[in-house]
Amino acid sequence: MLLQSGAGFPRGCIRPESVFCSWGDIMANPTRKLEISNINAETYWKRPASQPTGVENSDPIYTAVGRTLSSWENVEEAITNLFMTLSQPATDASYMTVGRAFGSMMSGAARRSATEAAADIFFKLNPSSPRGPFNQIIENTRKASVLRDDAAHGRVSEVSKDRYLLMPPSYNSTRTIASSKIDPLGFEFAEYRYNADDLNTIWPKFNVLANAIGDYIQFIRSPS
Repeated sequence: MLLQSGAGFPRGCIRPESVFCSWGDIMANPTRKLEISNINAETYWKRPASQPTGVENSDPIYTAVGRTLSSWENVEEAITNLFMTLSQPATDASYMTVGRAFGSMMSGAARRSATEAAADIFFKLNPSSPRGPFNQIIENTRKASVLRDDAAHGRVSEVSKDRYLLMPPSYNSTRTIASSKIDPLGFEFAEYRYNADDLNTIWPKFNVLANAIGDYIQFIRSPS
């Protein structure tokens, strides 16, 4: 049975008793409504420009990192619900078995690949269901995950005396560059430098994406 908006569970949540439906409060109160087809993945998930100066108080950065990572889990829950919808497990036992197996995948990239594999079968069996928005969901989630990883793998660093920013550690070769560039702070290898305001523009977008995925789940389960 499909739960409708306002029922206390996220749109697209198939079994309310499932551990995969723990994000109802966020989904029932979206940051704002946005159709997945209206998200331009190239611009919507573009990194904020690197900050030229640090901030005196680092505490807001730490708080914003927590909000960013917590909000990202709403996206992961939404992808899980999408995978379960596409997989169409027939019984409660198979639902939990498939869900636990899916959750054992350690990387978001692996879970997205599994979801794409499930979609290949689902859309072959349901040719009237639109795959275009699904492809957009995967692309948006892939690009959004770069910003999530910026927060997860960054550290709050003192960039000048008593001034702080979130930036990648020097060992992280995927978020630093090998050749130097002109940089006002001298950190010429960092791909990003965020303050709290930057992060506070990122995490609400994760909730928007999670809601868009939930709306798509609801649509493919009741296209009429």
